[in-house]
Amino acid sequence: MRKTKNILIFLFSLLYSFGCGQEKIVPNFEQEVFIELLPKIVDSMFVDIRPIPPPPKEIRNEKDQKLKLKKWKEYKSSYFENIPKYNTEFTIAIVENMESFENIPSTKIDFKKLKNTDKFIFKEREKFPSNSEVWKETLKYNFAGIFTFSRIKFGKEILSGEIYVNNRCGNLCGQGGIVYIKKRNGNWEIEKVEILEVS
Repeated sequence: MRKTKNILIFLFSLLYSFGCGQEKIVPNFEQEVFIELLPKIVDSMFVDIRPIPPPPKEIRNEKDQKLKLKKWKEYKSSYFENIPKYNTEFTIAIVENMESFENIPSTKIDFKKLKNTDKFIFKEREKFPSNSEVWKETLKYNFAGIFTFSRIKFGKEILSGEIYVNNRCGNLCGQGGIVYIKKRNGNWEIEKVEILEVS
């Protein structure tokens, strides 16, 4: 009888761990996964909004559209390479709350654990102006957008998951969608990005 009771307790604990109570038992685990994936997710949805001068007339007047696009990309790349200040990191504003996703309630992001990369500097959204004035930050340095994230909805075996991401890159610039993640060889990777809205 005691053995049966212990088995039932074990099964109940297992179902609770991997069922709808996921958000209550793995908050630290979720934060670790989020922090590991943050640079990859931002890079996958990053929009380069750095302004540059118009291209030379020879590019603007090019009639072959494929050749024109190729020359435009080469011009843009060479322009940034020749200006040192544009080779520094991009500053990304991160909204403090991971928003609710389906039945998983919102939670705070642990900013103390976020690590900058060679390409991105992550800062709390509250450190920037709260209105459209925020886009004037681009004049000071490479401010590159505001990212909002949802909670991660993990699969039953916690080896895959989904997270909704919204990136605002200007007053009339932005995109949002679901990022599908998967654990491979001990590391979390992006499996697919499904863009659902663009402005």
